[in-house]
Amino acid sequence: ENLIKDVNASELVLDIPVTKEKSPEKNGTNGKTEANGVNMSAVERQSLLTSESPDEDVNSNSILSVMLALLKNVPFCIFVVNNVLWNFGTVIPLILGPEYFTTIGFSQKESATLISLFSGGSFVGCVLGGVFGNIPKINRIYLFIVVNLGVGIVGLFIPLEIAHSMVGLAIVGIIWGTMFGLILGLLVVVTADLVGIHYLGDAMGFLMLANGVGCIIGPPIGGWIGEATGSSAAAFYVSAFTVIVSGLLMAIIPVSRKVCKTPSKKEQDFTTEVAIPVG
Repeated sequence: ENLIKDVNASELVLDIPVTKEKSPEKNGTNGKTEANGVNMSAVERQSLLTSESPDEDVNSNSILSVMLALLKNVPFCIFVVNNVLWNFGTVIPLILGPEYFTTIGFSQKESATLISLFSGGSFVGCVLGGVFGNIPKINRIYLFIVVNLGVGIVGLFIPLEIAHSMVGLAIVGIIWGTMFGLILGLLVVVTADLVGIHYLGDAMGFLMLANGVGCIIGPPIGGWIGEATGSSAAAFYVSAFTVIVSGLLMAIIPVSRKVCKTPSKKEQDFTTEVAIPVG
């Protein structure tokens, strides 16, 4: 029988019985004894007795390396700020819109219809963003900037009296919502263009944080502006101008690349890897 001879904190030893056989004389071994016993010593203490793993240190180091790499990527940092401003500006019409529409003479049913048109346009825009984002000949960053600025410009019409009819606000809502959806559809591909596929997952984590910050601070500040100025329209003007500023901020990326003649992060990603320690 196989017997477990010894178990301690550092090794496991198995004793397998020794069989002896004599080799024939013709082989010149002259009855030499062969030991078939095997000493199997091979597991470290961490594997046997604890759940701790050296991979935890490796993962911590690699996460830190990725975070530092993203923070050193200036275009991506600009994109993060853009997302904060963008969500701050666009969430105000969506949250404060229904109440504002009732204050300018629309019924609650009409207000709900207008917001539905905003949302319906967003649905169409998301689909179009996915389509345009996969056309190689289209520069996704340029498209993102143009649509971003477009959302801000169209948003300026929401508080203007010339658009305060059911048809006028319906047209504004559909256009605004479609461009809003386009931005959502382009978000992932633009992120990939800025940081490369290797960093995409971690970069999206930063962007989701930025989006959350913008969405949280937008409505309270918008409501405060409306109360402080005594005009609900003021919040929508601030909203639109904030979105325009976010688009102008993004324009720094292609301009700086033209001036500095530097390759995009997507191009660098194929030659630059994160240093991940191997344990």
